[in-house]
Amino acid sequence: MKKQPRAFTLVELLVVIAIIGVLVALLLPAVQAAREAARRAQCQHHLVQIGIAINNYEMAHTAYPVGTVAATGPVRSVSQGYHHGWTIQLLPYVEQSAVYRHVDPAVSVYDSSHARVRTHNVAVYRCPSAWLGGDGYSDYAGLQHDRESPIDTDNDGVFFLNSRVRYQDLSDGTSQTLFVGEKLATQGDLGWMSGTRAILRNTGTPLNAAMQLNAGQPALARPNGPPGTSANVSQSPASDGPADPPAGDDPSDQANGAETKGAEGDAAETTDAPSENPIRFGEPVGPLAVGGFASDHPAGANFAFGDGSVRYLSETISMRVYQQLGNRHDGQLLDGGF
Repeated sequence: MKKQPRAFTLVELLVVIAIIGVLVALLLPAVQAAREAARRAQCQHHLVQIGIAINNYEMAHTAYPVGTVAATGPVRSVSQGYHHGWTIQLLPYVEQSAVYRHVDPAVSVYDSSHARVRTHNVAVYRCPSAWLGGDGYSDYAGLQHDRESPIDTDNDGVFFLNSRVRYQDLSDGTSQTLFVGEKLATQGDLGWMSGTRAILRNTGTPLNAAMQLNAGQPALARPNGPPGTSANVSQSPASDGPADPPAGDDPSDQANGAETKGAEGDAAETTDAPSENPIRFGEPVGPLAVGGFASDHPAGANFAFGDGSVRYLSETISMRVYQQLGNRHDGQLLDGGF
């Protein structure tokens, strides 16, 4: 008798599909981990570029870039005032001279003439792991202070209000001083040009506190559009022009020479007390709050040190050590590794 050809049964087909599903499930985490490792490496490369640029700037100007420029302090994170920050001054040193030429140092960063450049994507200021879409933001911030405190002239970091920090001012050593780290762009972020908490942070809040404290909570509010648009509502309407010019000599003239001639200062910088601007769920609340560093990488964030090295700091780092790294001249011995 002729034999009938044997086909797969339904059970056999289901078993094969199940095996393929298990293999895919086992493979996907490894693929995701490899992709994240590549993104983290690219993020570190961006910070290497930024660190080199900062040191090149110091060699050219005998001082590190000014954290932010304003007539008076403390700086309020609202879209009013002059607020030219270190990210603008660094543009020629990160091969972004064309972008730099579109910035007018005579007017506020929020002036209507800056509308296009404010939403421009500067790739070196973006972390590839950040899931935020849209252009105009920075995923990196300069070190402003070792405690949660408004951005002012007496901060102990490297980048703060009208700062003019020199190499010799880093008495703790460049290898033990943080320069730039990762931060999250959240709702109200004023963008990479704004010398506010958009590009300045401190080590007074635990690393990745926003990510840890929001576990089980609603997701962090992230901007839906570029800075200055209705999709990313800030605490104050954007100003079409600069605020009142500072009286007397512009403090930025000492740091940048002719680069900031005609700088104009902040309006009404002195109303809110720091106690009225707490850190809630790891994120700053109120215009004077600054906030800490955080990233979309797992369990830590990348940081550029003053010696040009880039290291991945764990979110479990001792707060004492973390704050010591955020102070350029505390003179204390580090209690442990980092």
